[in-house]
Amino acid sequence: MKLKILEKIQEIPGAVTLVLEPIEGSLNYQSGQFLTLLFNWAGQKPFRRSYSFSSTPGIDLHPSITVKRTTNGQASRYLVAEAAVGDTLEAIEPAGQFVLPDYKQPRDIFL
Repeated sequence: MKLKILEKIQEIPGAVTLVLEPIEGSLNYQSGQFLTLLFNWAGQKPFRRSYSFSSTPGIDLHPSITVKRTTNGQASRYLVAEAAVGDTLEAIEPAGQFVLPDYKQPRDIFL
């Protein structure tokens, strides 16, 4: 899927939140899931990096991820320093099974 960067929020030096919008269709995800971005830059071997969602489905209008730059992190350095509003990112569908079941009644949960 292709995602457009709607907003880039500087959280602290070296960390940004990217607010995303699917170019076609919708992006359905649950709290506890992550998004895997695909990077295929000319002259380099393609690679993937996964980022947890920092938005709340059903509450936040658009999905978002928060990325912290790491010293040797090729993807994180790009996303923090170079990615801009309007840029397109390629991703696979949200994944991850660290989610709560859809309870019909409110209940206490101990983790």
